[in-house]
Amino acid sequence: MKRFLILLLALLLCLSLIACGNDKDEDDDEDEDEGASSKIDFPGRDDEDEESEESSSDEFDDTTLGTEGLAFSPYDSSTYAVIGIGSAKDADIVVPDTYKGKPVVAITDNAFQGRNTIKTVTLPDTITSVGSYAFYNCTALESISLGESLLSIGDSAFYGCSALKSITLPDTLDSIEANAFRDCTSLQSVDMSSSLTFLGSQAFSYCTSLTSIVIPGTVTTISDGAFLKCTSLVEVTIEEGVRIIGRTVFLGCAMTEIIIPKTIGGMGYGVFYQCASLTKINCRLSGQPSAWNASWTEGCTAEVNFGYNG
Repeated sequence: MKRFLILLLALLLCLSLIACGNDKDEDDDEDEDEGASSKIDFPGRDDEDEESEESSSDEFDDTTLGTEGLAFSPYDSSTYAVIGIGSAKDADIVVPDTYKGKPVVAITDNAFQGRNTIKTVTLPDTITSVGSYAFYNCTALESISLGESLLSIGDSAFYGCSALKSITLPDTLDSIEANAFRDCTSLQSVDMSSSLTFLGSQAFSYCTSLTSIVIPGTVTTISDGAFLKCTSLVEVTIEEGVRIIGRTVFLGCAMTEIIIPKTIGGMGYGVFYQCASLTKINCRLSGQPSAWNASWTEGCTAEVNFGYNG
């Protein structure tokens, strides 16, 4: 009997130990399930996916602000510049004001040179410079909006844009370099900047459809040949303040009369050469300054009137 009781107690102890072990395993499984649940808020998405999506979102935001596919490069540590057409296929180019969260401030040299499928270009107010040959020979370009912060237009920037019909230069613009709008043969009107100080050589030469121009008094120098062979140019206004008119500036133009302001201290050779329609040059100065080239009227038969008060 005693031996039977001992065996029974041993059996009960074994069963008790087995039951405790099963309870512990179930608790561990529950803990693991809870840990996994607290760690993964959204099934199928991890931290790497979140970062990738954020990057894609940034890129998408950039393209919605401008033409998709344009090529960019850092301009300095805090800004970007457009360096080319990239993979863009649009005929109407819109440059965004930011790229990767930084301002786009420039169109670099040669950026769109020879892209003869481009019809319109819109630049944001963040752009301060258009580089040399940036739109050279873009023969289908009909219009461009330059934004309201542009400071300079580089050498030959729009040379040969033969479909361009008009241009408004923002009042922030300080300089137009040589040949900037040369051979823009359809260009009929130019709204000059009120802050312009420099007009480069042959800047508007061979613009054969241009009919009138107002040169603001902020311009210190009208460089050589600036309006050379503008054969339809019949109305020219030079405001008081302009100091120097270079050589052959109006060669071959079509005006019949012109007024020279008192502030002109220098006049180059043959300013009105081959201006066959020009009959009167009215100078507000009382006499010819010694700094004027002795042959400033070379090739022109117009009457010169000093002391003009009209």
